[in-house]
Amino acid sequence: MARGYVEIPEAYLLPYADEIAPEGNISFVHDHAPIHDAHIVEEFFENHPYITQIYWPGKFMDCNPIENLFGHIVLEWKNADERHPAALIIHVHQVWDRLRADGAICQ
Repeated sequence: MARGYVEIPEAYLLPYADEIAPEGNISFVHDHAPIHDAHIVEEFFENHPYITQIYWPGKFMDCNPIENLFGHIVLEWKNADERHPAALIIHVHQVWDRLRADGAICQ
């Protein structure tokens, strides 16, 4: 499982690192879950010293806005019989528009 965790920054973060942080300083946030502390993960960060690890406390509240948005989308999904992409896209837009109207999401 740890190998899968390392594949994400290898496949997505590293190829775009120059665009994300041309000065070479990148922060990567993760908690102390066992998969994050595996030797292969530590080795990845040792081989990429310009990536600073920021540890998020385990079971700490999630302040990532996209995670909170996903939570709203899932919790408000009532159309159990309409599990097709078009219905999901409509639902996502409805939740997004409502949250923006409520001021929960910045304009």
